[in-house]
Amino acid sequence: MTQETPRSCPACCGSLPTRGEARRDVEYAPGALGEGRFAASDFKREIQVVADQFRVIRVDGEDYRHRGLPEAPEPLSNGRVEAFAEEHYGEDMIAADDFDTLCEHLSSVHPSRYRQLLSDVDVWAVKDVSTIEGQALGLRFVVLADRLYDQDVKIVASGCRSTSSSPRR
Repeated sequence: MTQETPRSCPACCGSLPTRGEARRDVEYAPGALGEGRFAASDFKREIQVVADQFRVIRVDGEDYRHRGLPEAPEPLSNGRVEAFAEEHYGEDMIAADDFDTLCEHLSSVHPSRYRQLLSDVDVWAVKDVSTIEGQALGLRFVVLADRLYDQDVKIVASGCRSTSSSPRR
């Protein structure tokens, strides 16, 4: 096995760590790292040294998550959402929410807590779903969708289809 020569990064620790090694600056308390001496241009240059250690690999082709998925069904009417959930998943724990209320709530909860929001939920009934255009809310919904998938939560919804263009900010 050959020894890698560490590249210099004098402002933080003298050298960059070699593969399998990690270092951190212990001069400052975690909340005060760089306090009183922070220079954005130096930081940017040093981060670029770290970034140069990685390479980007492009994998062409269709996203495997899009293969073989059935077309999304038409959304239900508001009055049918909870009834449909009860008819088809009556034995499961069902949670029901209004989309606007959900959006407001998600903006007040850190995404790391979304898993707890969904604990013990098997089916999620959401009324009046609309398209999201705002980046912050969109990113929150990506995290929420991941948690829903991880916990195998079924979704029953009313509102616009996922291909609709009525915006929500």
